Amino acid sequence: MASETHAVNESERVAEYTVQQSAFKRVIKATYDSIRHKYLAEYINLLRRGEKIVLLSSPISRGGNWLYLWARAATLRHRGTDKASLLYNPGMEAWTEEFPKLSSITVPSSEYGFFTRRSGYFPADIETDINEEDLHYFIREYLLSSEAFSERLARMQNVVDENSLVINIRRGDYYSVPQINAVFGIDTVTYVEEALKKLQDTVTPSKIIFVSDDLQWCEENLSHLSSVAPCIFEKQGSGMFDDLALVASA
Repeated sequence: MASETHAVNESERVAEYTVQQSAFKRVIKATYDSIRHKYLAEYINLLRRGEKIVLLSSPISRGGNWLYLWARAATLRHRGTDKASLLYNPGMEAWTEEFPKLSSITVPSSEYGFFTRRSGYFPADIETDINEEDLHYFIREYLLSSEAFSERLARMQNVVDENSLVINIRRGDYYSVPQINAVFGIDTVTYVEEALKKLQDTVTPSKIIFVSDDLQWCEENLSHLSSVAPCIFEKQGSGMFDDLALVASA
């Protein structure tokens, strides 16, 4: 129940922040950021020294974006390139509680000052920064080291079988907040239908299990996929970390 409430609060936080940013303010901010990065960042960074580097996330970032940035911080440390950490953002508490070792690569704002090296870089292709070996290291050392999450995985492995298909459908603020929908919204039904057709060229799933922040929408709009395999729209477990464990078990 606590994680469910937390997820709702996080959606409200993202929606509130995004709606507050009028189109005019977003254009001004984007222009300013572009100029600042182009003409000032290179020279300012000459003043920033030291082995520590802080990775920055967007105010509307949540679990998926944070996991990438934590993985990048872990990768930089593992390679011995930089002593990297992710700057704390509200909402991270649930993640550091579920995965305690993430706390070791998370820093509070008190450790982030003008002379702190920082990076707000976020690649279009994640594999340019994190290869398969790096990813396995991060998962093994920072995620699977969690006893709580390992127990969730064990439970969810009883839900899926070898040919189960788990589909994660993102709804929430991607569709309820117009400013976010305009950038990230897609035709979910068509996308899933086409993806399933491609999958059937290789294997026919034994069952389709849906993971979503709006399972009712999934049932109302995707129940016709039962013509391919039995569909399960009931929530497995509770909260976002059971959802993550189910996806990871597929």
